[in-house]
Amino acid sequence: ARALAALQHPYIVGVHQYFRDNGTAYMAMDFVEGQTLLYIIETDPDRLTPEFVKTLLLQLLHAVRYIHRNDILHRDISPDNILIDEGGLPVLIDFGAAREDAT
Repeated sequence: ARALAALQHPYIVGVHQYFRDNGTAYMAMDFVEGQTLLYIIETDPDRLTPEFVKTLLLQLLHAVRYIHRNDILHRDISPDNILIDEGGLPVLIDFGAAREDAT
């Protein structure tokens, strides 16, 4: 949580606070208004034009490169962990399986 909170990237969910309570750890993150990529695939596949998918992929690869350069490995990138915000931009979420010192 500490390493993730230090990351600042437009395509990665922001972490504002992290704390331990009840024998577990919690993170307070940005609220992202939008839909998961999985929801879009299942309900509105026509929205996934080749141009949209190419743009989305390049943006996500930029985020993954940034994460890896900060020695974090996400380990669970999937359509249900990618939010598409109201502006059409991807936001990578759910770093619960992430590991630090990925190198």
